[in-house]
Amino acid sequence: PLFAQEEKDDEKGAEAPKRLIEREPFDRIKLDAANRGVSIDVFPLNFPNGRIPANKETPIQLRLIKYPFRIYELNWRAVDSIEFHGEILLKEARRLVEAKEYNEAFEYLSFIYQNYPKLNGADDLTYKFLYDNAMKFFEEKKYGESLAILDELFNRNPDYRVDRMDVGAAIGRLFDQIMNQTVSQGDFGPARKTLIQIRIRYGDRQGETIKRWQDLLSGMAAKKRDEAQDHLNNQRYREAIATSKEMLRIWPDVPGGRELA
Repeated sequence: PLFAQEEKDDEKGAEAPKRLIEREPFDRIKLDAANRGVSIDVFPLNFPNGRIPANKETPIQLRLIKYPFRIYELNWRAVDSIEFHGEILLKEARRLVEAKEYNEAFEYLSFIYQNYPKLNGADDLTYKFLYDNAMKFFEEKKYGESLAILDELFNRNPDYRVDRMDVGAAIGRLFDQIMNQTVSQGDFGPARKTLIQIRIRYGDRQGETIKRWQDLLSGMAAKKRDEAQDHLNNQRYREAIATSKEMLRIWPDVPGGRELA
């Protein structure tokens, strides 16, 4: 079979493999069944426009990574498939994402965008990487980190969808968790600030969620307003002042609130 001796030499002198992004760029040729389906790593093939040529009459000239100073000729009939360097890296990045090795996957995707910015399939994998990574942080209750990553995904592709949930719905669900956490802790200032940030960033896309929380906070403040008014009517002035302050802390714009305070 073609390159049989080189394959034996590789087995003898095998070294600990480097990460693909640390190796010198290479393409990979898989030979046909007559050549045992062997895969060989070669220096980047000098095809016009970086594409497999339609005319396959001229043999491929190549140099093996293992033997860079030897030039070989390979007939197309011995070729089963060819993977270019960017495609090899993308396949490895996809494996890392599926394995939830997100830090490593990030390095590969960054390398791909720096060196192969127009590689087919890179954008789709990046969207999946961002969504899966955000969901990991969500499950760990690290809502700030999750929101930051979902925001990056929203910026790249606001219509990205997984199953029946698009990125906007995922942000809305995360927004609910953040608001639940801050409101239950009585952190009404940060809760109102979060509402403002979400409104500025996402506008009508989160309009329903924003209105629901505004109504909830306004309703809580309205109860305090009514309690304060009752205290005032019954000349419990100290209680009226304390309850009015609590009302303003929750939602300063509650109707009738500032007049009472």
